[in-house]
Amino acid sequence: MGAHTLIVTAKHLKEEEIRRSAIFPWDFPALFGSLGHMTTTLIILGGAGDLAQRLLIPGIAEYVSVHGADITIVGAGRHEHDDYRAFVRDAAAPVDEKVAERLAADAEFVVADATDREDLRNLLEGRSNVVLYFALSPAIAVDSIRALKDAELAEDITLAMEKPFGADADDARELNQQLLDLVDEEQIFRVDHFLATSGTLNFKVLRSTNRLIASSWSNEDVESIRLVYNETVALEGRAEFYESTGAAEDMLQSHLLQTLARILADDGTSPEEILRAIRPTDEVRRGRYTEGEVDGERVPSYVDEDGVDPDNGTETWFRVVVDVETEKWRGVPITLESGKAFGEDVKQIEVTFKRSGDNPNNTLTLAFDTEDVEITLNAADPASEDCAQITLHTDLAPVRMSAYGRVVKGILERIDHLAVPAQAAELGWDVMEAIAQKLHRARMEEYPAGTVAID
Repeated sequence: MGAHTLIVTAKHLKEEEIRRSAIFPWDFPALFGSLGHMTTTLIILGGAGDLAQRLLIPGIAEYVSVHGADITIVGAGRHEHDDYRAFVRDAAAPVDEKVAERLAADAEFVVADATDREDLRNLLEGRSNVVLYFALSPAIAVDSIRALKDAELAEDITLAMEKPFGADADDARELNQQLLDLVDEEQIFRVDHFLATSGTLNFKVLRSTNRLIASSWSNEDVESIRLVYNETVALEGRAEFYESTGAAEDMLQSHLLQTLARILADDGTSPEEILRAIRPTDEVRRGRYTEGEVDGERVPSYVDEDGVDPDNGTETWFRVVVDVETEKWRGVPITLESGKAFGEDVKQIEVTFKRSGDNPNNTLTLAFDTEDVEITLNAADPASEDCAQITLHTDLAPVRMSAYGRVVKGILERIDHLAVPAQAAELGWDVMEAIAQKLHRARMEEYPAGTVAID
């Protein structure tokens, strides 16, 4: 049986053709407009932190570059910052140097304790059209919300809550209530950037607009679904965070479960209903990496990393299989997997369809972080006229914004499908806790850093 690959590319399209054909038309202002010239003040609690530097400020720069919006960045933290304008410029420059200069010129840094009522009151006083972004750990974010109760919040303020939302299900419910004591639900944006990844958004559009896929999207035709996010990066100095969560809590309760809920939801079933229906099976595995080599660089064993307590039993990889007990999805095994220090990045949503007779399975694969879409079909081999599997692959039209660029857009333009609903945040923790009970009983496996895949 032969195998053939057909490469279909959209890179040659001119920009106007891209705008007409792009699967992410909301990335282009020509079709959907922009916010005009109203200035938004985006206050980042934890404004000099890693998340702000690596993800949020570049996302702001992307949004400004594409949509021409006026955004003033105000960083806030407990300690003085030597040169916050340079910090903003350096974070934004790889996106667009002119935008970086403009953002840096308007940026300011305020010394403020995010848990101090007086500091928060002074930080917010006299400002309008404000987004208050909580780039904080869950424990500090909870204390910060409590401290906001005595602050005079502007009627148009938006509170953007970075994941993880709370530390467990009860914590998430309490946090939701505390937020609603401050503002209306429409003013709360719970961030999970996986909802804004290319793979998640692509999947929703492909599934809902193509009869080829839509008519086969149920347990009658789908054999299995797999969401995997294995990375080459190892700990990278995040021992304190990782030791408090592990791979499963870091990736399951928010990213993978929320993504699964979105791709299975349809007009008749909400993401919340999908989350309520998820049941962990006994197919649960976990492991952590040992010494090895990734991309030519030596990686020490996880337990030898600075800040790691070997007795904690922290996993760096997991694989769990869940069932979704709805009429449409009952009986379809769904694998959720993520890990660190792998030999190559594998970050994708993969759907395997049931066989037609004795012929190979058709598959549909979408990359999370790029615009790659791949589908395998069965066709006649030109040489033998036997059935052969061909692979259709397309690298979709270039997208102008990353997931965090779309997060910023979602916050400023209140795009609901890019935010985690209140109840979905709570339900994600409910599912996580059910999985954790099984996960903690699983044997800790080991895999050398640089492993390409675990059987």
